[in-house]
Amino acid sequence: MGAGGLKQSRDSLHRVPRGAPRIRPAALTCCLLLTGCVSVTVGATPSPSVASASASAVSSSASPSTTASPGSEASPDPQTCSTRLSSYRIDVRRTGKVTAQDERVVAAGVRLAQGHFDVRVPECGSGDVRVSVLDRENDRYAAGTFVNDAPDFRIDVYAGGSAWQETPSSQVPLLMLHEWYHIVQYSFLRCDAPACTPQDRPVPGWLIEGSAEYAAAQAAQDEQVIFFSFVRRYELIRAAQVQTPLQRMHQVRTGADYGLAFAAVELLVEDAGSGALLDFWEDAGSRGRWEAAFPDAFGTTPARFYRTFAAYRARGFQR
Repeated sequence: MGAGGLKQSRDSLHRVPRGAPRIRPAALTCCLLLTGCVSVTVGATPSPSVASASASAVSSSASPSTTASPGSEASPDPQTCSTRLSSYRIDVRRTGKVTAQDERVVAAGVRLAQGHFDVRVPECGSGDVRVSVLDRENDRYAAGTFVNDAPDFRIDVYAGGSAWQETPSSQVPLLMLHEWYHIVQYSFLRCDAPACTPQDRPVPGWLIEGSAEYAAAQAAQDEQVIFFSFVRRYELIRAAQVQTPLQRMHQVRTGADYGLAFAAVELLVEDAGSGALLDFWEDAGSRGRWEAAFPDAFGTTPARFYRTFAAYRARGFQR
């Protein structure tokens, strides 16, 4: 997938790797989820409205914070607007043979994710997130996030596919945390000018997807969904299968690619601190050049980090 101002075509979603290694049962529920995971598509055409669905609206009383333009108290200044993601309107719907239980589990996961990643984003008003729990068959991925322009987003959950059906309901929150983190990213990368500037070059897929994997795993531990160590162990097992150099991973296509992306972002955050990712998305969105935002957020240039990560990878992901 790409980042704000990126190419407008659909990128590949996360594919389930065939013959993926198994790990001990303690981490199995996480593994099943992560092999059927996620992606973002930029500029996707919204799907037709979902019919015959029972809706579950999720909303919050949190309100936007705005600053009026000089000489005008009526109109907020787009450059200084700020809105919490907790104020975004969420509509969860199911289609066809999707069960009410699946709809409830997804809605609860979205509520958890919205509350955990309650970030202030550069919008003058609340956005909308439409979550469709579809009976569509898709054996390669369980969910996808779509955005044309922030603050309007869509999350599709493919409840008719085996990737979803093999995901324990207790681990759906981890999936929703990953998807919601894409909303965090694109709230900074795809908002209107002057707060956001179109990217002159796409943010690489490893950084987009790796940060969503990493942030979701950390959040899942904070919310007592699953231990971060379980997720990390499986991600590194997958990462070891990849031969592609990180700097060539412009798109993340396989489960193993997701593992390598996770490992890269974990290394970045360990060195730069927990707030570095959010600083990066905000700075990249305002500058329109992710390469320029990278050193300020992470304390290293992309080229230097690629060398650091290559050495880390050669050591078997050992510091």
